[in-house]
Amino acid sequence: MKKHIKWIIPVICIALVSSILGGYLFLKSDKTPTEIKYVHTNTDYNPDDPREVIGSQAYVFVGFVEETHDYMTEKDTREFPERTKKNDLPTTECIVKVIKNIKGELTEGVSFSFYKGGGISEDGKYIELCYNDLTPEVGKYYIFTGYAHEDGTVTGGGENGTIELESGINAENLDSSKIYLEYVDAAKNQVSFGKNLYTEFLAKTDKNYGDGSHNAEIQKELLKQQAESEETK
Repeated sequence: MKKHIKWIIPVICIALVSSILGGYLFLKSDKTPTEIKYVHTNTDYNPDDPREVIGSQAYVFVGFVEETHDYMTEKDTREFPERTKKNDLPTTECIVKVIKNIKGELTEGVSFSFYKGGGISEDGKYIELCYNDLTPEVGKYYIFTGYAHEDGTVTGGGENGTIELESGINAENLDSSKIYLEYVDAAKNQVSFGKNLYTEFLAKTDKNYGDGSHNAEIQKELLKQQAESEETK
C-alpha cells in the first residue's frame, strides 16, 4: 500500500475558496496544450480506496459535463503568505448537470458550476493536475467528489477525485456501469473521518440549502474555533 503523508483538508479547502472569491484570470489560448505536469498531493485518506475518498467528501455524484472554462486562480497572500505561484493549481470551472447522487443531496437534473482543481497553466503551455486525476471533457459522464464552502460554491479534485465512467454509459443506463455500482457500494461502506466542519457547508444546489443560514452558522463556529486556537498559542 502506498504511503500518504497527512495533510489537513481544511487548509486546502480554505485556500481554494479564497482563490475563488479572490477572482479569476481568464486564460487566453488559441489551443489546448497536450503536455501534462503532475503535482504531488498529501492526503489524510487513501485515494486508492473509494470508501475513504467518499468518506472524506461531502458530495459524490454522477455528473454530465456541459461546459468547461479554464482559469488560473489568484493567490490570496493575505491569509496564506506561504503559498507561492509555483504551488498553486489552476482551476477549471465545469458546468455540470447532476445526474445521480451517490452521497449528499444535490438537486438532480440541475446544472451548476463545479470548481475543479487542475487545468491549463497560467502561461497556457501545459495542463497541471494531481496524480491520478484528469481534466473533464464536455459531453462525458463522470463521478465527481467535492465539498461546499460558506458561499455555497463547490470545489473538488485531487487523486481519484474525478472518475470517468465507461464508454456508452449515460443517464439512462447507469446501473450498467461497474464503476458507478462500485462507488454506490463504497458509499454504503464509507470510512468515516469524524466530524469536520469544513465539509458541513451546503452547496447552493443542495436541497437543504434554504436561505444560507446553515452555512452562516458553520462559518461562525469555524471562526470561534480559530479564535480559540489563536488564544492557546
